[in-house]
Amino acid sequence: MGCDMHSIIQVKKYSYWYNRIITNEDRFYLFYGSLAGLRNHDITPIFPPRGIPKDFNDNNFLSREHSASWFTLAEAKRYVFNYLDNLPPKECLAMNIGGDFFGSLCNRWNSLIEDMEYCKKWADLNTTDPNIDNDIRIVFDFDS
Repeated sequence: MGCDMHSIIQVKKYSYWYNRIITNEDRFYLFYGSLAGLRNHDITPIFPPRGIPKDFNDNNFLSREHSASWFTLAEAKRYVFNYLDNLPPKECLAMNIGGDFFGSLCNRWNSLIEDMEYCKKWADLNTTDPNIDNDIRIVFDFDS
């Protein structure tokens, strides 16, 4: 039985979180592992699952089954730039990540960051504010 991800990108504006993009992720367990340590324990996840944020305002997009978590655009950028971009080839081999899989993982993260960046434009946020990336987040969970 497979595992699917349910997620939504939200933008905070005027102290309220607005739903912007519902993401549909194909099953890619290496990506799931990097998100929440799910189904792939060889890669360091961005965070252990944090649960659903207390101020999350829409339950229609999540399965509510397991491994719920969230992170901001700022946290996603730090993870990619500080972890994924600096994985030495030897560590990738130890994790059994071939070049194609690692490239696909990086592409998936870059695509997610692009979607989150797009939300800044959609919400007409002040992009000169250095903290603006903390006002964009993805909330997600998985079903069994």
